[in-house]
Amino acid sequence: MTVFARFSIIYLIFAIVTTVVLYGFSFGHLMEIGFLATDLIKYMGAGPWVMWLFPVLVYYVVRHPARISEALYGFIATIALVCAYTLMKGTIPVLVPYWADGMFAQWDLALHGGVAPWELSHRLSAYIDTDGAVRTYSGFWGAFAFSFPAFLALSDQDPARKVRFLALYALAWILIGNVIATAFSSVGPIYIDRYYGGDAFAPMIASLKDLTFPGTSVDALQTRLWEALVTDDGMNTGGAAISAFPSMHVAIAAVWAVYMTERSWFFAPVAIAFAVTILFLSVYTGWHYAVDGYASIVCVLVLYAALRQLFKK
Repeated sequence: MTVFARFSIIYLIFAIVTTVVLYGFSFGHLMEIGFLATDLIKYMGAGPWVMWLFPVLVYYVVRHPARISEALYGFIATIALVCAYTLMKGTIPVLVPYWADGMFAQWDLALHGGVAPWELSHRLSAYIDTDGAVRTYSGFWGAFAFSFPAFLALSDQDPARKVRFLALYALAWILIGNVIATAFSSVGPIYIDRYYGGDAFAPMIASLKDLTFPGTSVDALQTRLWEALVTDDGMNTGGAAISAFPSMHVAIAAVWAVYMTERSWFFAPVAIAFAVTILFLSVYTGWHYAVDGYASIVCVLVLYAALRQLFKK
């Protein structure tokens, strides 16, 4: 876990240097980075994820108090890693201007019989509570996304498995969320018409309004990201950055699904169901093309297989 923490801090330093090189050094820039880290600490220290991890923490404090220090390293490493990921995500429209949305929209239609996946998902709206969908996609996902390293530290006694999955977790954020996302720079269905012009996704926007998404935390974040894009090309170190492909929500949910499948077939169906739910909601809320989630799952599985082979040697 200490190696993971060092790596995450090094990546954070790299991200800070990269953004300074791209945008120049300023006190305001460094202040934004500090605010980003503070917001992450607040969320991770008092956010919804604590509600589910707290009983686990108490259990291991009693049973294995020596693991608490390792969990603390995991907590610190996660803050550094997610900060770095967010900073690098903000550079995407500067390094590679958005270009891939038309291609992904066409792929979505081709893979779903000529019907847009958002339309297929909205056909189920009568069975879905909007507040519950938002809470799951934002709060519950964050609970699992940010607690994974600490959970490994507290609960897993297999050193080799911990190393593999910490590597998978880090690669998901960096390779999938930064590198591949930059190469296939895209804004996603919710922004495509506003960014490129046209009205191809106007029916989706109207449908989201009918589903009462305006005013939810998802809608508020979508609005804030768009405002950041139009005011400063998306370069806002406070976490305001747009990137659709691949989906990090699905990628991290897939990491959990793979981990639980390897560790316990009893919990595997629950973890897989959660990943499928996040995939569905990523389309349902307008954030992502379906192919964003499909690509994330494929990437996670390929990385998982590669790491299993690597650590056999």
